[in-house]
Amino acid sequence: MLKLTLPKTLPNGNARRLLVVPAHIQTQISSRIPTVKIDYHPHRDPCSNWDQSRVAVLVEARLLGQLSALLLHMISVVPPEWRFVYLGSAASVAVVNGSLAVQLHQATGQLEVRVTPPDLPADINKLLTSKTFYNDVIDSAAEWLLVFHADSILCANSRVSLDDWVDQGWDWVGAPCGVEDRWLVDRLALMPGARMANASVEAAFCVGDIWHDKPLGYHLGHQALHAANIGGGGGGGPDGPDKHLRRSAVWKNKARRLAIYEYCPEIKLIMEMKLERQRSLG
Repeated sequence: MLKLTLPKTLPNGNARRLLVVPAHIQTQISSRIPTVKIDYHPHRDPCSNWDQSRVAVLVEARLLGQLSALLLHMISVVPPEWRFVYLGSAASVAVVNGSLAVQLHQATGQLEVRVTPPDLPADINKLLTSKTFYNDVIDSAAEWLLVFHADSILCANSRVSLDDWVDQGWDWVGAPCGVEDRWLVDRLALMPGARMANASVEAAFCVGDIWHDKPLGYHLGHQALHAANIGGGGGGGPDGPDKHLRRSAVWKNKARRLAIYEYCPEIKLIMEMKLERQRSLG
């Protein structure tokens, strides 16, 4: 039995009373009180809290409105031990750094935001095959690299995680929709013993041009993102910003589009979408 003595005078003015709590109630109460542990080491590098062998990278020099939101979403979906690096222009970095939530992730060492060094090639093809990029920017300790663009996203509703794909041991898996992806994949396949995923496996990882139900993520493709940002016309019309999406095997099917929006609503972060009253007919 536990005997608690209350203060001499209670807030309601009543005299002090004794409160007796049965032992089994005391056990139930104590078992529900959370344990708080503070792991603070002022002289330790914050980056040591993260797995240096697993790095997610976003390279985007354009000033796009979704960059901060996309980074924060990906950090919340990717397994927590992954480290993130964002490379951009001075203008895009300034905008991303303006987010308080981004600043908090930088303070913990999980996210590094920096201007692309001038000695690195601006072309994504050359960047991904640059020794300087892997040794100085990514860190030579990295073994697994997730490269995502402003037109790609992972879904919170996925039943598998990025680590599940890492455990499968592929040297490359993705949704090659653009020239830069195809260029890199063709060269990786020439490496001795390279283990490359086929198209059906890649679709389960990330849907690009090949349909797969409930993948880990989606890649809209550079042309689709380009059209969404500079295209004219109404969002739903045949000549609107999403006209390239509607021509693809995945997006031209209305039922599939609705299924994607229900399964992965966060995909709207990387799409230009209008309110229902704004969209054109069609």
